[in-house]
Amino acid sequence: MKKYKLETIMTLKKGVIEMKKKVFIIAGIIAITFLTLLGFEKKTMQKDSIEENQKEMEVIAEDVKDISEIEIKQNKQKNTENTEKTTTETTTKTESVISQKETQKSEINNSQQQEQDFNKKNSVKENVVKQEPKKEQEDVPKKVEEKVEVKEEIIEDKPQEETSEEIVVEEEKLVDEEYERLMKEVEYATYDECMKAGFEIAFSDTVNILGFDPIEIIYKGKVIGYKLKINYTNPMEN
Repeated sequence: MKKYKLETIMTLKKGVIEMKKKVFIIAGIIAITFLTLLGFEKKTMQKDSIEENQKEMEVIAEDVKDISEIEIKQNKQKNTENTEKTTTETTTKTESVISQKETQKSEINNSQQQEQDFNKKNSVKENVVKQEPKKEQEDVPKKVEEKVEVKEEIIEDKPQEETSEEIVVEEEKLVDEEYERLMKEVEYATYDECMKAGFEIAFSDTVNILGFDPIEIIYKGKVIGYKLKINYTNPMEN
């Protein structure tokens, strides 16, 4: 009986031990399966998170790209505006400098022209003041007297009554002819008119005209008028 009980106890112990082994094996399998599933889920979650991170990075990269493009465009626009401003400022400064130089040049030319005109006017006045009466002006009454004397000598042999009458007639004719000839040469009635016309003509061509002479037209020792003589720089034109 004792052996039988011992065998029974031993078989029960063996059965318990085997049951424990099976339980441990099943628990191990379950744990391994759980761990495997857990690792797979973790990998899946990591993969999903990586993909999400990649998408977010792509979105961020696109945003950064857009922002950089916008900044580049803004910088280009600013640079263009600054370049235009500097160009306009440079152009304005250049134009102002050119206008100032032109103004200075015109002022210098005007001052030089005024100085030349003033010197020309003074030279013309000096030439007019220094002029002496021409021989032609002085000889007009002498020629008239010589012609009268010649006529008197021709008719000396005639009777006194006839000669005296003829002398008077001849003198009157000669005088009238000489007076008419001299009056044809008269261009201006007064000295002032002749001088005014001379200055106007001289200033109209300061290059070719050197000066002018107001010539007196004299008849019987009296000035009956004036004529204007222009003196050119080229002697062939006088």
